[in-house]
Amino acid sequence: MVLDVSRWGRYQDPDQAAHYEFLCREAGVSVRYCAEPFEDDGSPTMNLLKSMKRVMAAEYSRQLSDRCRAGLRRQALAGGSTGGWPPFGFARQAFELDGTPGRILAGGERHGFNQTVRLVPGPAEHQDTVRLIFRLYVHRAMGPTAIANLLNERGTPFHRPGPWGEARIRCVLRNEAAVASTRSIAPPCCWARSNAIRRTSGSASSCAIRSSRRGSSRPRSPS
Repeated sequence: MVLDVSRWGRYQDPDQAAHYEFLCREAGVSVRYCAEPFEDDGSPTMNLLKSMKRVMAAEYSRQLSDRCRAGLRRQALAGGSTGGWPPFGFARQAFELDGTPGRILAGGERHGFNQTVRLVPGPAEHQDTVRLIFRLYVHRAMGPTAIANLLNERGTPFHRPGPWGEARIRCVLRNEAAVASTRSIAPPCCWARSNAIRRTSGSASSCAIRSSRRGSSRPRSPS
């Protein structure tokens, strides 16, 4: 039993929903829609209405996805956090609608009513670890795995459960906010970046910063 056609699946291809219903019927399982005005009697009128409902469900899903993406984009452009764990070296802070800063939010803590969340610099020891990662990567030419092993040997904690690993080091190197916090010598106006689509490649050095200066393919941080 299904509430309505849209709950069966808001597939962008309406034939996909019909295919799954056909598989159920072939297996001897009857699909019943509780909140639909038509009777599932196999008549041409029922099939026509069901097809229209499937197209409407797919269109609703597409429009909802577009609105969600637009809302997240507006929030990100305004400097707000779009959810999830903050990157290493940063923290989530609640702000009032007039811009008045509030408290630092703990992991999993929600902001209050009529508040927004922005990423701010985290604890000082985490910021020092971020700068250490960039120094090891840039000046000592250490790879992500070697850096992770060194941090684990030193007992440097990560802000989430588990030890340091290659993937976590790469996330720090690819975080553009962390690159800016290391005060790269190339100003933002010289970054050869596309404002429409920002893509990251598999190389941590190319993901860390894009500079138009010749010979500066890696981010630099103060020693």
